[in-house]
Amino acid sequence: EGAFVIAGGVGRKIEEQAKIVSYIAGRKKGMSSDAAADIVHKTLFDYGDLSGFERHWLRRFFPFYTWSSTRPSSSPGSSRTGRRLLAS
Repeated sequence: EGAFVIAGGVGRKIEEQAKIVSYIAGRKKGMSSDAAADIVHKTLFDYGDLSGFERHWLRRFFPFYTWSSTRPSSSPGSSRTGRRLLAS
């Protein structure tokens, strides 16, 4: 189980970095703090939003559950939308 704990920690750090970079990019484009944070929330998944059932059961039996359930093509606020917003 130690490897899973380490991998989870690495994954969280990568996710945090992506959120910080997206926020800073929005601010550099002249967005307000709230607008930049809104872009981050619309384009990057918040794993804290998972229910206990999803976190403890679905992710164990379906390793890519969170990835497949949050695919940009299935959500209105996709990462492509966020990239377009930041690029303009």
